[in-house]
Amino acid sequence: MVVYYSRTGHTARVAKDIAARLNADVEEVRERRPRPGFVGYLRGCYDSLRKKVTEIDEPQRSPVDYSLIIVGTPVWVWDMTPAIRSYLQWARGRAGAVAFFVTSGDTDVQKIAPALENAVNNKAIASTGLSERELKNPVEYEKKVTAFVANLQRSLTAKTLEA
Repeated sequence: MVVYYSRTGHTARVAKDIAARLNADVEEVRERRPRPGFVGYLRGCYDSLRKKVTEIDEPQRSPVDYSLIIVGTPVWVWDMTPAIRSYLQWARGRAGAVAFFVTSGDTDVQKIAPALENAVNNKAIASTGLSERELKNPVEYEKKVTAFVANLQRSLTAKTLEA
């Protein structure tokens, strides 16, 4: 299953592309109090900086029903969004294997991954980040998403062989 939060549509696009390639279900995390406009973005950044959670709608799908949860979040002030922090805390102890992708201006996913892993209390089998430049360049975008999906498939195959 691919789980994502997206305020502007960039993360949603990546989530849906990954899900299509893996034939995976998709779960959008929705805040009960949306953050429209520039003021909403500033409020979100402030909450992200303070590592706050937010109220989210009850997820429609349970992580226990999936062998892998792929979680996508925009990067706000060098951290995950409050909505994804809330989801990961809710999923803690329910999720098996996890993987992460982030969309950002240009923040390295390795700076965000430890916080994501900590929130769900699980080590990621794979992670990737897409910068604003990569999101706008079709060739780079395709290359990055294809490599991430291939990495996930290799990791899942290796995990299955170990079991």
